[in-house]
Amino acid sequence: MEELMKAVLLLNGFNMYKRSKIAVSIPAYNEESLIRKTLEAIPSLVDLIVVVDDKSKDKTVDEIKKCIKKDRRIHLIVSKNNIGLGGTVIKAHQFAIEKNVDIIVVMAGDNQMDSSYLPLLLDAVIEDRVDLAKGNRFFHRQDLKKMPVFRIIGNIFLTFVSKFCTGYWSISDPINGYTALKAETFKKIDVSRISSRYGFEPSLLIELSLISAKVKDVFIPARYGDEISKVNLFKDPFWVVKTFLNGYLIRIFLKYTLYNFHPIALFYGTGFLFSFTGFLFGIYIAFNSLLLHKIATPATVVLFVVPFLLGVQLILQAIVLDIQNEPK
Repeated sequence: MEELMKAVLLLNGFNMYKRSKIAVSIPAYNEESLIRKTLEAIPSLVDLIVVVDDKSKDKTVDEIKKCIKKDRRIHLIVSKNNIGLGGTVIKAHQFAIEKNVDIIVVMAGDNQMDSSYLPLLLDAVIEDRVDLAKGNRFFHRQDLKKMPVFRIIGNIFLTFVSKFCTGYWSISDPINGYTALKAETFKKIDVSRISSRYGFEPSLLIELSLISAKVKDVFIPARYGDEISKVNLFKDPFWVVKTFLNGYLIRIFLKYTLYNFHPIALFYGTGFLFSFTGFLFGIYIAFNSLLLHKIATPATVVLFVVPFLLGVQLILQAIVLDIQNEPK
């Protein structure tokens, strides 16, 4: 019976990896030299390949059309305007949803994501029953040697910010775009709040946290070849951090205040209020002591120390509760 079902699915053009229809979304912008290599490496277990060209200025579209002649799984969408990484991924996901797929994978058009690791992501979603499986390049020290130092430092900083802002304390390498997402989960999130530019991955994690989606890291080593990074090191990291911080405020308000009031919101709110007030008063005391030569009394110092330390303790307690509340 199982063999008959498999034969019927193959006749209908579906490979159905472990009874799940798989789609791959590929954002492409000026990937003339690498897009063909990317498409040709996608394994046969994938049923649908959606490539969205983000108004490329080179011959990316021509290269994709050459691949379409050889692979009927490929569907090309040419964007009329440059809508950014997030915008192209969302557009590809929405097309894949219309084709009734079960899992949607994101792979960059620059051949940086090794397709041989694709089954690991899919198995995490199918067998471990998580909503999003994402790549993590930091699980093994040997592989870190292949990564440029500036990327390691940047990712360490962003990982800390991500844990705090998204509530996924067990997740690292937050801007790794190699992901596998359940189609049903994607339908539940508000795509209007997802960033269309380089804040796509952080804003997606924020939206997933609002619906208590389960997220898991899967070790996938870094692969750097002929691709040229399009990331602006002086601008894009700040944009990502801004996305995280905005998402943090939205998450605390919606998840822990509006939807269901939780002590986490109270502890974070009063903690930041007390610590910030104590910090400002401490600066005022230091200013008076150093510049105006007004020696602070022990009682005055206590007025600065007590609220600051109390605020820090409340924030730490909120973090502990937030860690315990991570979707598992």
